[in-house]
Amino acid sequence: MKLVDFGADNAYGGGDDKEHEIAFENQATATWNNHKIALSDFTALTSTSNISQLIFSALPVGGATLYIDNVYFSKPDNGSVKEIAFSNFEVYPNPAAEFVKLEAVATVGLVSSYTIQSINGQTVTSKELNSSVVSEVINTSSLEAGIYFLQVATEQGTYTHKLIIQ
Repeated sequence: MKLVDFGADNAYGGGDDKEHEIAFENQATATWNNHKIALSDFTALTSTSNISQLIFSALPVGGATLYIDNVYFSKPDNGSVKEIAFSNFEVYPNPAAEFVKLEAVATVGLVSSYTIQSINGQTVTSKELNSSVVSEVINTSSLEAGIYFLQVATEQGTYTHKLIIQ
């Protein structure tokens, strides 16, 4: 697996390209192989600001079929422990039709807002709250049946709850 950083000019062959390849040898065939790879493993990359290519190949080149499933990108865990933001957090009924009730009691800071997004990421409703105790009845009667995400923002971060509208 190779990562290529095209550099600040973000152009192939721009003179500041960097790349690093990690080889996986003796892989089991006809089965799934799992790999967790940190960006820091690509030691020849002096920067990861302009990664432009992720290349998979086999030896000899073109000598194998590769199926890739479930690729995750994540930030490294810095070892800190987040405080629990709520002493109470409820969303009901779920599945919902006409309305959904959001009840939350923040243990640290305020609940700043909520947003409901469609599965495509489109915001369908939102409201500023700025309260440590929230009891909201949210009208969902105009929403099409499907899966939505209720995002509740606090000073500690954003919490997402899957919401099903019938």
